[in-house]
Amino acid sequence: MNRLPQRERKWTHSEKNFALSLYHASKKAYSLLQKLFVPPSSRTLSRSMHNVNIQPVFNASIMDLFKIKVNTMADQKKLSAILVDEMAIKKFLNYNPTYDIVEGLEDFGSLG
Repeated sequence: MNRLPQRERKWTHSEKNFALSLYHASKKAYSLLQKLFVPPSSRTLSRSMHNVNIQPVFNASIMDLFKIKVNTMADQKKLSAILVDEMAIKKFLNYNPTYDIVEGLEDFGSLG
């Protein structure tokens, strides 16, 4: 990241990804970065996230990684609990013309 004015700067994917991870990890760290450099604006980050297709489905690969990890653990260390945080959300349906789908419906994928 350099000190060129933002309107003259083209951001690479890695620069935007770094900025996004820092922005979401700590807004204070991002504002410190803005004093030292000219990172992508929050609008640029928002636009780049708009193009990402993320569907709310259960990720089976995470469970596969758990199985691999647990198989290598000693029996004494296998006693654990997995907590899943829930959040309250409003019912809201929205048509996404980019993917020609209605968003906001529950989708449990292969789980039902």
